[in-house]
This record gives sequence, structure tokens and C-alpha cells, in this order.
Amino acid sequence: MINLKSYAFTVYPCIKIKKTFPLIILTVISFNCFSQNQWTWMSGYLVSDAAWNYPRPLPSPLSVRGTPWTLGSTFKPSVREHAAGGIANNNEIYVYGGASLESEYSSDFWVYDVSQQKWAFISDLGSQAIADSIGKESTIAHPGGRNRTASTVDKNGNIWLFGGLYYDRNMSDSYAKSDLWKYNPKTKKFTYFDEHGGSPDKPSPRYRARAWFDDNNNMWLYGGAIDSPSGSLSYNDLWMFNTTTKSWFFISGNKNASYCKNCLNGVYPTTPGTGGTQYFPRARSDYGYWKDNSGNVWIYGGYAESHGSDEYGDLWKFNPTTKVWTLISGNDTLNPPKTATNPGSRNAPYCWVGNDNKLYMTGGQRQYWYFLRDTWRVNPTNGSWEVVKIDTLTNEAPISAGLKIENSTNMPGSSVNTLNHLTTGSHTYMFSGYGMGSNNLLGFTGAMWRYSLDGYNPNLIPIANSDSLVLPYRDSIACNIKANDLPKGSFNNATFDIDINLAGIQKSLSTTSGTFTVDSTGTVWFKPTTTNFVGTVLLSYTYQNSAKYVSNTAQLKLIVYKCATTQLTLASPSNDITNGVYQYNNNESAKLINKINPVGENTVTVKVNAATSIVFLPGMTVNTNNGSTFEAKISGCN
Repeated sequence: MINLKSYAFTVYPCIKIKKTFPLIILTVISFNCFSQNQWTWMSGYLVSDAAWNYPRPLPSPLSVRGTPWTLGSTFKPSVREHAAGGIANNNEIYVYGGASLESEYSSDFWVYDVSQQKWAFISDLGSQAIADSIGKESTIAHPGGRNRTASTVDKNGNIWLFGGLYYDRNMSDSYAKSDLWKYNPKTKKFTYFDEHGGSPDKPSPRYRARAWFDDNNNMWLYGGAIDSPSGSLSYNDLWMFNTTTKSWFFISGNKNASYCKNCLNGVYPTTPGTGGTQYFPRARSDYGYWKDNSGNVWIYGGYAESHGSDEYGDLWKFNPTTKVWTLISGNDTLNPPKTATNPGSRNAPYCWVGNDNKLYMTGGQRQYWYFLRDTWRVNPTNGSWEVVKIDTLTNEAPISAGLKIENSTNMPGSSVNTLNHLTTGSHTYMFSGYGMGSNNLLGFTGAMWRYSLDGYNPNLIPIANSDSLVLPYRDSIACNIKANDLPKGSFNNATFDIDINLAGIQKSLSTTSGTFTVDSTGTVWFKPTTTNFVGTVLLSYTYQNSAKYVSNTAQLKLIVYKCATTQLTLASPSNDITNGVYQYNNNESAKLINKINPVGENTVTVKVNAATSIVFLPGMTVNTNNGSTFEAKISGCN
């Protein structure tokens, strides 16, 4: 039995009235009025803090930890900058390390669950890195504490980290690293992939680089910075890591060569819009970057050295298939000014790709002293810059109507952000950095902000409706929780999360009465702990639809009752739902191991899949049949 709920919606369309004279024609132009391009403070600290700030905010914006992987409304990381991480499964935002109040080289690991809007602490394995067997998952290996690390997420939801600044307690010194790490959220283990070690075939130590994955699941790395006895230097080399062969490949630029801001490097065409394999950008770090829907990578601006007061404002596009760099706009001039049609120079903006396929950025830093919060985008069809939100002010404090209150006047504080592309189908999320807090001081920040994308339509958010099912005992009971849900498109069955108290998409839930699991079709199965179980069990769940929108949380109430033995009849093909699944009373189903189409006068004994709802039956026999039709009788429970 399924309790269906009816919902009534009233939609009030926004209209814009245009009068045209002298014909006195009234034209009604409709446009959507959904809350697009609006910021919302979702979690964390609005204040900023750093050891050199005065007065310090009270209470201090430190981490609030809970049981590992357990979500909680009070849990949150401390304020920090230069953290690593990324978003997986369109739902989990991972944050690793960075420079925080607890440590300049933090090693704590966090995850923010988008569907539940809560943080969970994952682990803190210590500041000293442990490199175990190369290329193998390990229960003891981990990167240790570090900041300014390049990071990205592959198509399987694994988080990858490269290099960064690391403090070695054994040497009592900090330095740049060149090691590569992978974290698997499913196994909760790190894998170590070696480091440079003087090899010309691997990228050298660096920090403030950027990384991304291509459509073939290969990781790319560009630029970055290094400190040397001669001063602050940057790289212009491009590398690719093949995740299948576990090998690095040098692609373009000056391999492992570092340059000062006044050192001749990079090859620029005379005219913007010109491309070729002989061209490549000048060395830089902390630049803006995007991968467009065609697989091309775009980079913009960035520090001319590892830090300081000089940045670029040029825009480049790289085609990974042809290996061609194209200068889209700008040149190798330092610190070009912002104009009405160009954002000028800056470093470390927050970047994302919109639903309109345009390349967005907000914030960043200009010439050391000026923290920004204007928003721009690149139209990839013609390479032109477009203003989204102009803001001529700098070093501005955040504005918020309140926690989780969306409002057109909300604005994050002016800041730099190095954890980019935290984007779902409906929103992009920006976390931490260095900038202005609500206490009007520059320092580490720790707020999670959400921005509604162009094309965001709340009417496309899927609806999960609570279910109450009354079913007879089986050793494994099938529950169709999708029957009265409204996906607003198609269900993404891989995203059903049936344990909302743990971070990530959980496919199982253990209770004292039994275990719930969800299969690849989105069907929930309950396996009681005891034979002939009778009682009531509950679970809560969410899911995503094909548009990558996340549903509300709904509840399944399953009431299991004792059943009597009876004989059930399955007929083929009339009761054949799909691929050998046969439906009978109470909307339950039995799946045969093989779809049987007996021919002639043979009597066939059919085995029942023990993983489904009928396992204690004496067997299933197929009666004498004609052609592809047959009748199967089961002595079972009704």
C-alpha cells in the first residue's frame, strides 16, 4: 500500500509591460523570475581571523568536529585559506588542509553534504606525511599537513592532490612538494604516486598550481610557483598524468624551468585570436581557469611570481587534442587596468562554468592590497568578456540577510579563493579563502556561500514524497520508494542516498531490525535481522534527477506483517515487467535468474534469484506450454 499525496502549486509569472506608441500596442514580454544569480550564506563563519589580527573575534572561529563522517548542523571547519579539495557526485564538497587558525599546514579533512546542507569531519591523520607503497591504496599513507596544493576530482569521485607547501617536522623546515596523491571516498584510503626526485619526466616541486581532469579522465597540471635563493619564481609548463598507465607526460612550455617576473619567457602571437603549438603563456601561479563543454581549458591572469603585487590580465585557450595554445585577449603586460569591458589583472578569483556554458569568475586580488568581489564571465563562442555584476569597491565586508536566507542583496566579502569549480546542476559553492570578514578585518575566512546559476529553476527541483508500505515478511523485501515521487525529469538511480546522517551518497543503512540497501534501479531492499520478523522500520532518503537537482528529504515507513502460505501464479508474457521480472500481489516482484521461454512439451524447473524476495520456496515449476508463454506456480507467501 502506498499513501499518495496530492500537491497544488500556484505559479505567478513575472511579466514586463512594454508600450509602443503611437500604435498603442501592448506587448507582454515574459521572463523567468526565479532566484538566479543570488548569493546565500549556507554555513560556517562570516568573521575573518588570523594570528596578526586585532581585535580577535570571540569566540574564536575554530573547527567544531564530530564523529568521523557524521553530519551535524553545528560541525564546521575553522577559517582558512589555500585549502585543497573539490566536489564529487554532484553532492559532496571535500576540503583538505590549508593554512588555518589551528595550523599553517593543516591536515584535517572535511566534507560538506549539499543535499543535507551540513558538514562532517572526516579525519586528521597528522601533519607528517606517510608515503607507503607507490600506486597502491594504503591504510596508513596520507599527505600530511600542507597548503597551496593543486587539487581536482576525477569522474569516479576520487580527490587528487599535487604538491603544495609542506612543513617537515623531521627537518624543521617548510618547502614545496611534487608528490601526487589520490583519495578514494568509498574505501576511505589514500594512494601515493611518487614525486619528482630529480626526474626530468615529472613536474618539479611547486605550489599555487592548478589541476583539472579531461574527458578521458587524465589529470592536467599547469604552472605554479617556487621560492629560491634568488627570489620568487613561477613556472609555465603544462603536464598530463595518465591515470591508466600512472605516467606523467610533458606537453608544452619550458619544462621545470622557473622564471622571475622580468625574465623573458612565454611565446605570444602578435595578434590576439592567433593560435599555434609554438605559443604558450608566461609563467604564473594562482590564476583563474576553466574547462569548457568542448574540453578546452582556459586560463586567465594570476601572479607573475609566487606572490607579490604584479599580475597578468591575459586570457588563453588550450585545446588538449591539437595541443594548440591560443591567445584570446590581452598580452604579457603586467597589471593591465580594469575597464568597462575587461576585468584587468588579478589573481586567485573563484571560477565556475555556468549552465549557459559561459566561464564565470568572482573576486580575486589585485596588486596585493586590493581584494575584489565583482563578477565577470567569458563567452567561449567569441572569447569576449561580459560584466555580470560590477563592483568598484574593494576590501568589502560580506552582506547576509541571515543563515540560509537567499536574498538579492547578499554578497560574500571581498576575497581570494583557491578552491574552485564546486558546482552542481543548480548552484555553485564558494568556501573560505583570504579576505574581508563581517568584523571588517582581512584574514582567513570560513563561510560556505551558495550562488544560484543562470538557468536555475526551482520548479525543476525533484520532489520526494514519504511512503508508508505494508508488506508481508520475506527474507528480503522489495520497496518501491519511487512510485509517488516527482523527479521533474528522470531519476538518477545512482544518487539515492538512504542514510542522511552520514556524508556522501550512502547505499546501505543498518538498523537493529535489519539492513536497507538500494540497488541500481533505485529499489530499496530490506533484509530483516531475524526470521519471521514483524514490525515497523524507517529510513529517510534523497535523490537527484537527470538535471542534477537534489530532492528534499522524504521518509519510508515499512510495516512488515506475518504472512500465510499460499500459491501464487505468474504468467508470461502478460506479467513480465522487464527482463524476467514478474509482478504479483502487493506490487512485489520476483526475478528469475534467466528469462525462461520454454518451447514444446517440456516441463522446466526455474531457479529463483536468492537475492530477491523469494528464497524459502520449495521451487518454481513451469507448466506445459506453447511457444513463449508459460504459467509458473510458486508456493509462497501472500
